Amino acid sequence: MKGFRFSHDAEAVFGDLDAMGHVNNVVYLKWIETARIAYWIQVTGQKPHAGAPEKGGTHEPGPGIMSGVLIDMILARTEIDYKSPVSYGEKLEVFVRTSLIKRSSIVFEYVVASKADSRLVAQAQTVVVCYEYSLMRSKPVSEEMKAAILALDPDARVQI
Repeated sequence: MKGFRFSHDAEAVFGDLDAMGHVNNVVYLKWIETARIAYWIQVTGQKPHAGAPEKGGTHEPGPGIMSGVLIDMILARTEIDYKSPVSYGEKLEVFVRTSLIKRSSIVFEYVVASKADSRLVAQAQTVVVCYEYSLMRSKPVSEEMKAAILALDPDARVQI
């Protein structure tokens, strides 16, 4: 997809269908979330946590399944435009890019397309806020994070 340097595969499985026989709208949120996390793993070099929590253990506040400090963010906004229905078994490609880096937030854009016929399925945008979990408030996007993002998405605008 022109202008996107990263994509992640998705597939419509039986449990994604609604009473109308097509993929329910909430599933698109799962697809773009999964693609966003895959994008972050690519951008930051972060790895998923190797093991499950131990019985009786506790989780520290913050990005529980990710290691490192580059993932400290929360989702603040999601906007989706549904363009074409998706049916059982369709294979999709979810394209992700950063379009804007602000003081404490990052705007992502997504295109979901059918792999079979390149049909535009949906377009979306999310805003994530860099977050200091221990203080329960936003924090500035670090220079390290900006550099990591711009290395993959050099066309992202920086507005601080």
